[in-house]
Amino acid sequence: MGMFDYIRSSYNLGEHFTNVEMQTKGLACAMCRYWISPDGCLYELTYRETHDFVEIGVDDERYDPKRGFLNYEWIPTGIAGAGGAVDLLPGALAHRDQCAAR
Repeated sequence: MGMFDYIRSSYNLGEHFTNVEMQTKGLACAMCRYWISPDGCLYELTYRETHDFVEIGVDDERYDPKRGFLNYEWIPTGIAGAGGAVDLLPGALAHRDQCAAR
């Protein structure tokens, strides 16, 4: 048992492994999501920095004393939810600069 990551490949890995969602324990093992682009670049898909966590203060009219520590809201930052290239595949090192430039 344990955690695993999801990976989807748009790169041709053969008919059984292309454009399907797969599970792996060979990457971060932290329930992350990865995508292999058609040109073979590996990306971590993430929602980091897409929202800000803002606490609703006691003096704010939206504050609800029944919610206790749950008085907060998520504010969109306008940043799309996509990650950058990651160096996890040995074969990706040859064109790492091309992947990182995107």
